[in-house]
Amino acid sequence: MPNPNNLSSEKKEQQVMPGETKVEQVTPSDEKAKQAMPGDEDKPKFDPTYGIYDVDFEIRNSKTSGEYSLKLTKDNVSKYVISKYAPREKINEKLDLYNKHSSTVFVVFGFAFGYVVDEIYKRVGPNANIFVIEPSPKLLKAQANLIEDRTRYSQVRFYNEICFNRFYANFFEGLHMGNVDYIEVIDIFNYKFFYDKYFDRIQGIIDVSISDLQTNIGTVGAIGDRYLGNLLHNSKYLNQSFDIKPLKNKYKGLPAVVVMAGPSLDKNLEELKNFDGLILAIGRTIQSVKGIGKNPDFSFIVDYSVKMDATFGGFYDIPLVALISCAQEVIQKWQDKLYFITHDETLEELLGIKLESFEINVSVSTLAIEFARYLGADPIIIIGQDLGFTRKKLYSKTCNIYEGPKITENLEKLDVSKSDFHEIVPGYYDDEEIISTCVFTNIKRWIQRFIKSNPHIKVINSTEGGARIEGAIQMPLKEAIEKYNVSTSNIDYTPELLFPEPFDIDAKLAETLDKLNLKHDLTKEIIEKSKELMLIYEDYDPFTSPDKVKEIYPQIHELEVESSKIPVDLIYRYIFEKLSYSISRDPRYKYQAKRDDVENALQITMGSILLYKSLELAINDSIVRIKSLLDDDCENPDSDQTESS
Repeated sequence: MPNPNNLSSEKKEQQVMPGETKVEQVTPSDEKAKQAMPGDEDKPKFDPTYGIYDVDFEIRNSKTSGEYSLKLTKDNVSKYVISKYAPREKINEKLDLYNKHSSTVFVVFGFAFGYVVDEIYKRVGPNANIFVIEPSPKLLKAQANLIEDRTRYSQVRFYNEICFNRFYANFFEGLHMGNVDYIEVIDIFNYKFFYDKYFDRIQGIIDVSISDLQTNIGTVGAIGDRYLGNLLHNSKYLNQSFDIKPLKNKYKGLPAVVVMAGPSLDKNLEELKNFDGLILAIGRTIQSVKGIGKNPDFSFIVDYSVKMDATFGGFYDIPLVALISCAQEVIQKWQDKLYFITHDETLEELLGIKLESFEINVSVSTLAIEFARYLGADPIIIIGQDLGFTRKKLYSKTCNIYEGPKITENLEKLDVSKSDFHEIVPGYYDDEEIISTCVFTNIKRWIQRFIKSNPHIKVINSTEGGARIEGAIQMPLKEAIEKYNVSTSNIDYTPELLFPEPFDIDAKLAETLDKLNLKHDLTKEIIEKSKELMLIYEDYDPFTSPDKVKEIYPQIHELEVESSKIPVDLIYRYIFEKLSYSISRDPRYKYQAKRDDVENALQITMGSILLYKSLELAINDSIVRIKSLLDDDCENPDSDQTESS
C-alpha cells in the first residue's frame, strides 16, 4: 500500500497549472493503472473483483487557491466528489463531527488531499485514530504528490487495492471495549457508489471486527468471576502434570482425526472404526468415540464453566490437554495424564512458570486443531465440525448433553431473517445453505486462517455436512482413511513430569501476594492524589490553580511509574475489565473539543479516579482469593499438589 509519507522523494507526474488545467486522468485502458506501485513487484498486480480500475479520476485546481477538486467517473456517470468551489469549506459543511472525541475510530473513504483528516485533527486532536480507504493506489499517489508536508499524516493508516487481511488485522487490533461503540464511517464522497464492492467488503470487515470483539467482551464478562479461581485451583495440580514439549512433532507426517460434536458426526462415526492414526476428541465426543470401541489419544478443555464437567460424560481416563484456567471441576476428577497449556502469560506472573502457549479462539475445536499441528500431524482430518445445525438438532445424538425438546422446538420456530445472532451460510455441498451463528462464523474464519497460514499441512474436511470451510480439502471420511491411514502404534514416547522435583507453589503464591499488596497500596495513593487534583479543577482559579496542578501531576506520575513496574496486571485483568467496562465506554470521561480545557481536565480526572477504584477492587479480589488458598493449605498440609498420577 502506498503511503503518502513514503512518496516524498517522487517527482510529480504533471504540474498543476492555474485555472481548470487537468492534473491527471486515468482510464481503464491505461496499462499503468493495472500495474503495481513501483517497488511492489511481488504483490498481485490487478484484481478485477472489486472494480478498482473501473473508476476514472480527474484532479483539477479548484476556484480556491491552493485547493483541489476531484471528479470520479464510472459507467458514464461523472461527479465532482470534491467540489470545484471552496473544497475545504464544502467538506466541512458535510462532516458531522459533533460529539466526536478521542476514543472515536474514524474510517474515512477517500483521502481528499487530507482535507477530511485536517478537520478531524481540528476537532479531536493530532492523535485521532484514523483509517483512510482509497481503493486506487494511482489516485492516492496523485493526491500525495500534491501535498507538501506529508509528515502531517504520519499517524494515519492508509489502505488500498487488495489489503483486506491487513485492514482486518490492524482494525481489530485497535479495537477495545472503550472505543467499539464509537466507530465513525465517513463517506461524504459517495464511494459507496463508485467503489460499491470495495466499500461493502471494508464495511463487512468492520462489522466482523465489532462482532469478534463483542464476543471477546462477552467472554471477559462471563469468565471474570471464575478465571482466577480456576487458575489457582488448577495450579495445585501442576506437580502431577506432564510436560507437553516432548510431544512436539512426535507424530510428524502421521494422520490425525479431530472429532467434533456437530450433527454430521452421526453419519460418519462408524467409519472411524477403520482408522489407526491419532484420534483427538473434544470432551463432548469422548463418549462418541468410546461408543464405537475406540479410545481417543487425547482430549481437550478450554472452557471455564462448571457445566463442562457434564460434557465429559464421566470419562476421565484418557490424556487431557487443558488450558490452565479451565473448569476446576473437570481437573479435580481427572484420572489420566494432564498436560497444562496456556494462551497468555498469567501463570508466569502468578507463579513464574512458563507453559507452552497455544492460540485459542472461541472454541475448544481450535485448540484440538492447533494441537494436531503441534504434534506434526499431516493430514489433519476434521469430522463433526458442522459450524451450524439443522432444524432438528445442534449436536450429534451421541453427545447431545444439553439438547432437549425445548431447544429443538426453538430451532423449528427460528426465523433467521429476524435474528442478529443467526445467519444463513454456504453449505458443505454445492448449492446448499445451512443455519449458522456469528460464533460459528468466528470459528470458521479461524480455521480458514489456520489453513492459509499452514500451507504445508493438508486439512481435510470430512464432516460431510455443515458449513463449507474455504481452503479445506473436502473428502468423505471413508476415502480419507483409505488414502491416508497409517498406524501410530509404533511411536516411542515416554511421558515426562512437568517438574521432576516438586515445585513449591505456596512459596511462589506468597511472593505474588506481597506484590499485589504493594500494588494495592500504590493504587490507593494514586486515588487520593487524583482526588486532590479533581478538587483543584472543581474550584479552578486561573491565577493559583496552574501551580497546584504542576505540583501534583508529577506526584501522580511517579506513583503510576512505580506501580507499572510490578508485573501482576494479568492476574486480575478479567475482574478489572468487568468492573471498568461501563466507565471506559462513557464519553463523559473522554476529551471533547466542545468543552473548555478545565472541564475536560475535570471529567478526565473523574474518569481516572473511577478506573483506579475499579483497579483497587480487582486487586483486592485477587488478594482475598490467594490468601484463602494459602490458608486452606495451612489447614490441610497434605494437599494433593505433590501426589503422583
